[in-house]
Amino acid sequence: MYLTRLIYASSQTEQFSQNDIEAMMAAAQANNPRLGLSGVLCFNRKFFLQCLEGPREQVNLMYNKIVADPRHRHVTLVAYGEVDERYFGQWAMKYVPDNQQIQALAFRFSDSDDFNPYRMTAASALAFLRTLAADSET
Repeated sequence: MYLTRLIYASSQTEQFSQNDIEAMMAAAQANNPRLGLSGVLCFNRKFFLQCLEGPREQVNLMYNKIVADPRHRHVTLVAYGEVDERYFGQWAMKYVPDNQQIQALAFRFSDSDDFNPYRMTAASALAFLRTLAADSET
């Protein structure tokens, strides 16, 4: 088994409703442990930035489901590769909703004070998610 990390960005479509985020998180909480997946999801009512970690085959299958999901558009692979350890292993899927912290960190890790994951490099997207997840625990 190869431990893999994948980060993607996407935009919500008109088919997305606020209830969908709860459904997505419930499905991740129920299914990800069985699949060996972990990760973190940031969503600000416009953009998604998500990191998936786990076995390569399972990460790839989940990403393909996301690409085909009509609630996402402009799905963009930000980073993908084999890793030696998980950064988000304590969560089946950590959800960080839109808050002031996201806006404050957006300027630190991108060229804008407005959260837009398409304006982040692979390294800054990972650092953003790690900082966001760690800060939301305190």
